[in-house]
Amino acid sequence: TIMAIVIQNLLANAAKYVKQSTISVSYAHVQHTHQLTIADTGAGIASSVLQRINQVLQAPTVVADGLIDTDSSSTGLGYIIIAELGKLIDLQVKISSSSQQGTTVVLCWHE
Repeated sequence: TIMAIVIQNLLANAAKYVKQSTISVSYAHVQHTHQLTIADTGAGIASSVLQRINQVLQAPTVVADGLIDTDSSSTGLGYIIIAELGKLIDLQVKISSSSQQGTTVVLCWHE
């Protein structure tokens, strides 16, 4: 399923960029809303890359063209793919990150 692909991609991405850190996964279900959080204490996402990812998250349709900086060590492509897949199944994706502090991704969906 698309949800399985999204979760697998997030976990693989977290493991890829986390060397000596921690990855945590939590789940909550409150009033017909599911929330899955995947957080890591890795290097985080550069603010310029996070800004491009958030542009994709806020767009109603595919806008990834031209948003990827191929000169960057982390282009954010995995998160962009997650954002676009999420739109197919009405999945809300929220990404927060700080350099050298890690990244947190929250997935929300309704029953």
